Amino acid sequence: MGVAWPRLAGNETGEQASEEVMPRPTAALSGSFMADRPEWARRFACEQRELLVRQGVLASWFCVVLMPLFHLLDVIFLPHLLVPLRVIRLAVVAVAGLGLLAIPRPFGRRHVVGLTLFGTTQAGLGIVIMTALDTGGSSPYYAGINVVMLCAAVLLPWEVPVSLAFVLTMVGSYALVCLTWGGVADARIFGSNLFFLGATGLVVVASHHTAARARRRDFEHRVALEAASRERIAFLANIKRERDRLSAIMLAMRECVIVLDGASRIESTNAAAGTLLGYGVAELVGMPAGAILKGGLTQWSCEACDGSLELRARDGTVIPVECSTSPIHDPEGRQAGSLIVARDMRETLRLQRLAATAELAEERERVAALKTRFVTNASHEFRTPARGDLLGGRSDRALRRATHARATGRAADEDPGSGPADDRTTRRGALDREA
Repeated sequence: MGVAWPRLAGNETGEQASEEVMPRPTAALSGSFMADRPEWARRFACEQRELLVRQGVLASWFCVVLMPLFHLLDVIFLPHLLVPLRVIRLAVVAVAGLGLLAIPRPFGRRHVVGLTLFGTTQAGLGIVIMTALDTGGSSPYYAGINVVMLCAAVLLPWEVPVSLAFVLTMVGSYALVCLTWGGVADARIFGSNLFFLGATGLVVVASHHTAARARRRDFEHRVALEAASRERIAFLANIKRERDRLSAIMLAMRECVIVLDGASRIESTNAAAGTLLGYGVAELVGMPAGAILKGGLTQWSCEACDGSLELRARDGTVIPVECSTSPIHDPEGRQAGSLIVARDMRETLRLQRLAATAELAEERERVAALKTRFVTNASHEFRTPARGDLLGGRSDRALRRATHARATGRAADEDPGSGPADDRTTRRGALDREA
C-alpha cells in the first residue's frame, strides 16, 4: 500500500482556515464585492473616514499657510482693496483654523465630509468675492478658484457626489456673482474663464472618481491578500500540527521508522532506529540506505525489502529485522521515496530457539517414556505365556498318569510308559517329577 503526500484543507482538523473567502477579481470590478460583505463595507468606510481626517487636517494647514502668503498679490496688484481682501483672507484662515481644531475630534471624525466640504467651499467663495471686488468676470483672481479646486482634487479623498457638488458650487457661484455683482466687462474673457473653470471642474470630478475606484480596488486586493495570508498561516499551522503529531507518533513507536527519498537516502527517522543501529538520529539523516543494509545495497527496493531483512549496525553487528516497506508518492503520482517500518527480530528468534529446544526435550522425554512402557509391556507378555505353557504340560502328564493308573492298577506317580526294562522312560519320569 502506497503513502501519498497529505492534501490538507483549511478545515481538515475541524477548524476554519479563514473566516473570509478571498474575493474574485470580477466581483471586485463589478462593485458587488462590498454589497456581499457588509463588514468589509463598514471597514472600508472607516478607513476612508480616517484618510479624509488626515487629508482634511493637511488641507486646513495648506489654507492657513497659503491664504496669507497670497496676500502679497493683493499688495502688488490691488493696493486699493487691501482692507476688504485682508478681511476675507483672515476670515478664510479663521475658518480653516477652526476646521484644523475640529476635524481630529470625535465630532469632526463623524462629520469629516461635511467639515472638509465646508472649509474648502468657503475658501473658494472667498476668492469668488475677491473677483467680484476686482473687476468681476474680467478679474484674473478667478485663477484662485482653479487652485482651490485642484487642491481639493489632490488632497481630499472625496467620493464623486461630494466632488461634483463642490465643483458645481464653485463654478455656479463664480458665474452668479459675476453676473449679479461684479459685472462682465468683457464677455469673451468671462466665457474663457467659465470654460477653464468648467474644464478644471471636470478634471477634479474625474480625479476623485479615479482615486475612489483605485482606493476601493486597493482595499479589495488588500483584504484578499489578508484573507490569503490568514489561509496560508492556518494551512501552515495545520501542516505543522500534523507534522508534529506524526513526529510524536514516530518517536513513540518502538519499531524503527525510516523514510527514504527518491535517491534512497535517509530523509527522516526516529530514535528507535538510531538506538537499534547505534547512530544518532542526526547522523542517520542523509545516509544512503546501503550503509545500514547487510551487503551494502545501493538502491532500496520496496519489493525486495518487504519481509525479512538484515541490517548492519555501527559496530558491524548484523541485526535480523522484520521489514514492511511502502512507496511514497508525490501529488502527481510519481514515487518520491519509501517508508520502512522495521522490527528487531533478535529477541523473537531467541525465544523461538528456546521454544524449539524445550519442545525437542519434551519430545525426547515422551519418546523415552513410550520406549520404557513398550519394554515393560513386552517383557510381561514374554514371561506370562512361557509359564502358562510349562504348567499346562505338567498338568497334561499328571492327567495321563492318573488315567493309566486306574486302568492298570499302578501307582499314580508312575509314568504309564515306564517299566523295569525301560531305563530311559524311568529317567524321564524322574525328571518330570523333579520338574
